[in-house]
Amino acid sequence: MENKLDSILKSDVANEQTAIGFMIQDERAAIEASRLLQTKYFYTPHAAYIFKIIRSAIDEDKSPSEILFKVQSISDEDWEDLSKEIKTNKGDYISKCMSQSSIFLGSTVAFEGLFEKIKNQYIRRNLIDCYQEQIKNVMNTACFDDIETLADKGNQSVSKILDETDKTEIVDFKTSILETLNKKHEKGISTGFKSLDEIIEGLKTGKLITLAAGTGKGKSAFAVNLALNVTSQGYTVAIWSFEMGKDEVNNRMIDIKTGYSVRNESKREERYNAARHFFDNTNDNIQVFTSKIKTLSNLYITCRRLSRKQNMKVAIIDYLQLINLSVFSSQNRTREIEYITNNLKNMAEELGITIIILSQLSREHLKREDKSPRLSDLRDSGSIEQDSNVVLFLHEPDVPQNQESYKGIKRLDMIVAKHREGRTGVVPLEFKASITKFREVEEENKNGVIYSSQK
Repeated sequence: MENKLDSILKSDVANEQTAIGFMIQDERAAIEASRLLQTKYFYTPHAAYIFKIIRSAIDEDKSPSEILFKVQSISDEDWEDLSKEIKTNKGDYISKCMSQSSIFLGSTVAFEGLFEKIKNQYIRRNLIDCYQEQIKNVMNTACFDDIETLADKGNQSVSKILDETDKTEIVDFKTSILETLNKKHEKGISTGFKSLDEIIEGLKTGKLITLAAGTGKGKSAFAVNLALNVTSQGYTVAIWSFEMGKDEVNNRMIDIKTGYSVRNESKREERYNAARHFFDNTNDNIQVFTSKIKTLSNLYITCRRLSRKQNMKVAIIDYLQLINLSVFSSQNRTREIEYITNNLKNMAEELGITIIILSQLSREHLKREDKSPRLSDLRDSGSIEQDSNVVLFLHEPDVPQNQESYKGIKRLDMIVAKHREGRTGVVPLEFKASITKFREVEEENKNGVIYSSQK
């Protein structure tokens, strides 16, 4: 008859097989496992060996198909040498792992919960061994240690087991302060707008920036301008565009760089020649994606691959309210936005990139006498403000346009409404709609417009 311990170990083995199946078939699961798990957490040598292969493959940026190939390429001799007690066919084992996890594939919650369970199983097995040893010691009447000493030894053993998996690092206070003092001040990537850089100190790694505006106010156009400014400094930029197709985004880039609008048929040849000259002589790299984001796992994988292989430092999502995750299809929209912004914030920190999310403003600000946007106007959730390091508003001020307005140049303000690490302020911009190009208002052209920068 199967005892309780045998039942526990049988369950541990089944969970390990399901976890391995996740890692083989789901790239995000493999990445998360390599971050959360250690080889020693696995009970069976077969699972531990496969995990080592998977973690090594993830470090080398291998694809799921390459990972599966590596696992399937384990020699029969090596497989048999893993355990003389446990006899299992390699192909049958791998197939079982994959079939047990197949119904949960695509669920981040499922594999993260399972990986946490793998770690807890390891702790439990160690605690069982520890308590069994304590029972043996306590039952040994010939032992010269008194009961208090035995209890103290037992407590130390338990604490050691729990400390082994606790990754909380306790650092001496003075050491922590000195480390902070000795860190060099991080210089962010330039936005291409000098006054904006002076306020937010450029685009810094690990930061989440929100750019919000009302419908048709130019936030998508500004994002393209920003991408071109960043990539001209030698960095790759990724844009997820859900309203514009790839050709429309590309045409905006061409318009900005050549100064000729795609709609200007009379300048078609000049536009073509100028575009060929520029793009034939540049290493600029902007990756444009137009497929809707259904899972954050796929977004994470793409960002991770681009950041590691193509020096991608900035990811732009246009725009937040058009993301509808499949796992939240019937749940509260506010909760979904909170989940998205929190994960994007963590993603930026982990990958060492800047993530810029475009966001719609609610229409409430249009009902006010002062239509300048406020943080409370961010649509759908307070988490947008909470999780963002910087919040920018693109706003058309209620002031007379300057003398350039007859040339199709519109005056817009970039309002830095939140800056967690510094000051806020307003940067006046000019927007030439015909070629969707932004430029900073030059000092002599401000015509009485005050540039403000409040503490």
